[in-house]
Order: sequence, then structure tokens, then C-alpha cells
Amino acid sequence: MSSGRVLKLIAAIGLLLLLGSPSWAEPPIVNYPVTRAPLRSPASGPEVLFKDFGLQPDGIHDLRLLLRRPGGRVEPLHSFMRNVDVSWAPNGRWLFISDAVGSNLAECLVADTSGGTVRKRSMTEAITKIAAPTFRRQLLHGDHVYVACTRWLSPRQVEVRMYGDLFPNRFDHRFVYDVRTGSLRSARPAP
Repeated sequence: MSSGRVLKLIAAIGLLLLLGSPSWAEPPIVNYPVTRAPLRSPASGPEVLFKDFGLQPDGIHDLRLLLRRPGGRVEPLHSFMRNVDVSWAPNGRWLFISDAVGSNLAECLVADTSGGTVRKRSMTEAITKIAAPTFRRQLLHGDHVYVACTRWLSPRQVEVRMYGDLFPNRFDHRFVYDVRTGSLRSARPAP
């Protein structure tokens, strides 16, 4: 094969790779307490720290996520009893925390870490606001309702999954939450 053909082939492969890959890399999801290492923001900003305060006198295990800002200031981020999944947005401003609250409940929070304080938004509350009245009552009073942030779809959009078993019906719904506008919309049905 001539060197001209080889160069054209390499250029074509490079173009296909460039066109086929997104302009951002999907950030990892880290599970605490399995992971004990800090999770640094991709924008070289704050980092999430894990602290285990042990079993409390009331019998509840006290696990906490802390946010260490550049310069060393540490502030509370989230307390939990079981385990959480945490992932930074690609721009390092927002992060999500999916909390396995109990055997019959899970919650997802999206936190804005810019500015002087952390502002968190509950995805269960956001879904409740757009749900039909009948489903809203079941969601607020039912067992086995799980809300989890599953991945970043883009630097500003999170996929939120709500699934479970509100007797007698099982359900699995997907939503897209826009961190900049605070809007939540229904997405494609789960596969």
C-alpha cells in the first residue's frame, strides 16, 4: 500500500473517532463507604471527603460526606447511614448524591457547590411536584420507592431514575434534571 493511501486511511479513522466521541467524558460514580479516598472535582475545585463517625448511642451508624474547598475550608455535605453513590458533573460545579436510605427507600440529591454554601435539591421532591395527584399520594406515602441519579447526560443534565413497587404496580420511570434551570422532565421509558 502506498504511503498516500496509508495517510488517507489514518485521516479517515481519525475523523471517525473524532465525530463518534462526545465532547466531554462521562465522570465516574464513586461509592462510599466502599471507597475511602477523596473525590476531587474535575475542575480542580473542591473535593468530597468521607468520614465514619461510627455507631452512635442510638444504634445508628453515622457516616458523613464533607466538602473541602480550595484553601482547606471543610463544610458538611451529607449525612447517611448505609451507602451513597457520588459523581461530579464534568464542569465540577454540581455533583449528585444517590443515597440508599433504607431497604425500602432511596433518594437522590443534586448539589450546587459554587458560591459560599452548598445548595441541595431533592429529586424526590422535584418528581412529586410534576407527578399526577394519585401517583403523588402514593409516592409520598408508599414504601419501596427508589429515586437514584444514574449518570450525567451532559455537563448540565442528570438522568434520574424512579423505580419500585407501589402495590399492586411495579414502575420504572426516567427523568432528565437540568441543573442550571432546575427543571425536570420525563424522559424515555426504561429499557
